[in-house]
Amino acid sequence: DGPAPARWRDEATIALTERELQEEVDWNLPFVHIITTRFMQNQANLLDLARARLVLFEQFCLPTVIGQSAFARYSPEQNSSASNAGEKMTEETEPTADPRFLWIIKTDPDLPPDILSRLVSQVSPYPQFYVVGSNVNFGVGIKKNGGWRGGQAGKDLLIAHNEGRLHCGDVALLRRAHAARNERIILETRLDADDGLNFF
Repeated sequence: DGPAPARWRDEATIALTERELQEEVDWNLPFVHIITTRFMQNQANLLDLARARLVLFEQFCLPTVIGQSAFARYSPEQNSSASNAGEKMTEETEPTADPRFLWIIKTDPDLPPDILSRLVSQVSPYPQFYVVGSNVNFGVGIKKNGGWRGGQAGKDLLIAHNEGRLHCGDVALLRRAHAARNERIILETRLDADDGLNFF
């Protein structure tokens, strides 16, 4: 009969991972917060607009996200060490805790390589930030109903990873956040690429 289609194999792999992780949700915060940003979706051919928006992203949007008081640089290695040692999140161990938000930046899969590379270089130092080539969105009032709680948004990202469209970000962290969706409070924030979050 031949091999199963790639997408079916991807979904089977994701389902197996979910079963393994759901035995004990490994997420040390009471919530999972997802920030989603759309960058040039369905507009890959508008090069001048892409360059202008990228400057706004670099100079305005990105600094306001990393300027949040809730932001702390996430270290997968430190997080693993803390979990293995059975540490509870305290003032001293807080840097090893799971991040207070994940930032998902969705862009057109056909975005020109030079613009994509520059975008990825800006956020790749932060493992909890992701750039994914996808024109698919989820949420209220969108053709694709659903979100993080229902699993649609997380599964879409994991499939993108399997297809080589997830350009940066810690995949293990993403899998854990996806698996924790039924056991934790879910917060979802929409942030435009030319906008910013208020901070003091």
